[in-house]
Amino acid sequence: MTGAESIARYTITDHDRAMTNPFLEEVSSLAEGAPTPQKAEEVLKKMRSDLVMKYAFTIPYYELIAAIAASGPLVEIGAGSGYWAWMISQAGGDVVAIDRFSPDEVTPWDFTGTNQWYDETWYYVDEGEAVSAGAWPERSLFLAWPLYADPMAADALRAYEAAGGKKVIFLGDVSMAGDENFHQKLKSLHQETRITCMGWPGLNEELIIASL
Repeated sequence: MTGAESIARYTITDHDRAMTNPFLEEVSSLAEGAPTPQKAEEVLKKMRSDLVMKYAFTIPYYELIAAIAASGPLVEIGAGSGYWAWMISQAGGDVVAIDRFSPDEVTPWDFTGTNQWYDETWYYVDEGEAVSAGAWPERSLFLAWPLYADPMAADALRAYEAAGGKKVIFLGDVSMAGDENFHQKLKSLHQETRITCMGWPGLNEELIIASL
């Protein structure tokens, strides 16, 4: 992703400043320290893995946060460190965060028993499986960067729909998050909102809000 859609060219707004968002602040600081937008994108590409492990897969900024919060109350499956849930809660959103492996600050890199991506918890993340989405049909289902080619997102959406859920929110790069079954189902739904994110350089991140 280049040009106006790259987070390297994002200008922090007053709405952003009203929130506590160290992820966006760190990304903006790195971009501002580069001599050109192109160099900023190169820096961010190199830093992406470290920042993803520290915060979340997608960089939150106000437009995205507000759109998701307005679609609440929410249940987030695959919540990771809880960073997005934390940002949504700052915008007044109501979110229940769930992950198969809740973040554990004591043994963050034990790949067999804890969340392998994150070493810090930003919001309370309850332990649960993809099918836990079916316990919350009265909430909108939020899925941020489900793992590529992994059935988790499809399983969560299937359980959620079977329980009577009405709205699903996807955040990520369609070509790199979730599996084919999930995206075929998402395409079949009525898409209420579709926003091209100001995201990581080289990726095509979108926010899609769809009704079942």
